[in-house]
Amino acid sequence: MSYSTATFTSAMFNILPAIAFFMAWIFRLETVNIRKLHSQAKVLGTIITVGGAIILTLAKGPALNLPWTKGKNQHHPHHQMQSDSNHKDITKSALLSAAACFCWSSFIILQAFTLKIISL
Repeated sequence: MSYSTATFTSAMFNILPAIAFFMAWIFRLETVNIRKLHSQAKVLGTIITVGGAIILTLAKGPALNLPWTKGKNQHHPHHQMQSDSNHKDITKSALLSAAACFCWSSFIILQAFTLKIISL
């Protein structure tokens, strides 16, 4: 947890339902018929959830040192605190958070399979 920011972690775990929906759609537990209002709401909700998480992370997250902005963030206090090791820690944190969301979504899908088998 010390490798990440609270903003990124909360945004990442708020898209957990979107990841679970996408995985359920891949495993054919969810049906998407774009002509029906119910399916349109599912897809639109997923897009809004992921878009909101991206906007939150980009607006409130740490400054990104992109190759075309090299040297422009020198006056930010975040820039002095960030080093190459901190950048690697943020990347490690992002990968671990994504893996945690994937595993948690997999557990939700496993529960759906189990409930489907038990109800038969």
